[in-house]
Amino acid sequence: MADSLLKMAINAPDRIFLGIKVYEAGIGQLINKAHKYQLNNLKIIKEDAVKILTNHIEDNNFNLFQLFFPESWHKKKHFKRRLVQTDFLNLLSHKMIKSGKIHIITDWKHYAIHMMTVLENHPNFKNTQNAPIYSPRPKHQPITITKFEQRSHRLGYDVWNLIFINEK
Repeated sequence: MADSLLKMAINAPDRIFLGIKVYEAGIGQLINKAHKYQLNNLKIIKEDAVKILTNHIEDNNFNLFQLFFPESWHKKKHFKRRLVQTDFLNLLSHKMIKSGKIHIITDWKHYAIHMMTVLENHPNFKNTQNAPIYSPRPKHQPITITKFEQRSHRLGYDVWNLIFINEK
């Protein structure tokens, strides 16, 4: 429902936020809430993030990319559909400024391991932690936990944060 994105936009009116979602669920509600708070710093696009980054975002354009609970595609035959792959990170590293951060959250252990491996092996990204370990919940993330975090805690799942710096 992008409540965390809404909260970030409310708490940082001097920053511009762009929410990209593939699925319609929650977009209308987010737009209504943004209108209620009269936010001018939050834009929402219903589209594939790769298409938006490739066709509509200039290189060296933003300093923080957040990906909260991406589709894990947990069946082995679907692994190729996972967003966090080397090609996507190549694209992302060009669109982000140097020293920009990528912050990913997942509650799917195998996807967390996959993402850590891909990010650790990518030449343009460096873990904010001193070893290939997961990050604590960052300060920029709102105190309000997301619907997915609530579900994860209720089901007894761990939640992993990966925060890497773009060094290109």
